[in-house]
Amino acid sequence: MPVSIAASERAIHDPSPIDMSDASFVPDVELRIPVGINLTLLGASETDVPGEDAPEPFLATVNLPLLASSVGAARQGGVDLVMLDRDFHIKAARPPRSGALDGVATAGKLGVGQELRMCAEVPSDPAYIREAVNELASAQLTDAALMITLQELADYRDYMKAAEEVRAANMQLWLLATNPEFTAAHADTVVQLFDAVRVRTTDKHKAREMRFALHEAAAKIHRTITVFADIGIVISATVQAAEERALLISQLNGSELFQDMAAVVGTVYDVADLIESWVGMGAADGVVLTPASLPTDLASVIKGVLPLLEARATIERNDPR
Repeated sequence: MPVSIAASERAIHDPSPIDMSDASFVPDVELRIPVGINLTLLGASETDVPGEDAPEPFLATVNLPLLASSVGAARQGGVDLVMLDRDFHIKAARPPRSGALDGVATAGKLGVGQELRMCAEVPSDPAYIREAVNELASAQLTDAALMITLQELADYRDYMKAAEEVRAANMQLWLLATNPEFTAAHADTVVQLFDAVRVRTTDKHKAREMRFALHEAAAKIHRTITVFADIGIVISATVQAAEERALLISQLNGSELFQDMAAVVGTVYDVADLIESWVGMGAADGVVLTPASLPTDLASVIKGVLPLLEARATIERNDPR
């Protein structure tokens, strides 16, 4: 169930460069945007998974009941899609190649009968895409999505055949775009191959240019394409508490959180602000929220962020001033 936000019609329809501090950009239109949640962290892991107060023990094998309840909570809370990235594994100690389709297998188990879309990342290989389609078809899961990453598009004919097989199975093929300039430069090819693009970047303006390039290219061939902004989140009652939890998670992981992607560490209000900023300036059509810890941040999204966005849109609708 897409969530409502208030946006500037000029910003989302005019591809000219904009300055969002310009007072002429007012929220004069209400958008219904899809929201996804990335539940990859609920997979098996050899490192601790941080919770709100103390680290939870690592999971040698995925906790399917917890994952299933999280998917159910996301659906009931108004989330439109659940994402499982390549890092999602059913068992922690497993060779990477043998676990390459763990997200697909899990989506097949949990997605049937759910009123949301399951999206699983697969290796960027047409053979893996076909194998994933067969896996989901055997599980009788349709309306699912498969996502890949492409660094070059010199020869895309094999991918085109795979994309046709994906659509023939009533599924979608998504692109994870880590270089929006490259994706914009190849917009004509991208819109033929993919049904949606999940952009991972810190630069809203480059993402905006990419979105307009993709929409224009898609219109030429009478297709539509949805651009999702990948946003990392750490949510707590105060900014200080969120920053402290982010530091703890970063130390446990041994790496910086949310590298090379948009992110917000703060309250539900800060998360809502960032979503409105990305979509409201025309940089995305929807968002995929990537939590730093689960299920803490999932609950904050469902109980805090989504209702807040709806409430703000209602206020703008009733009083545009």
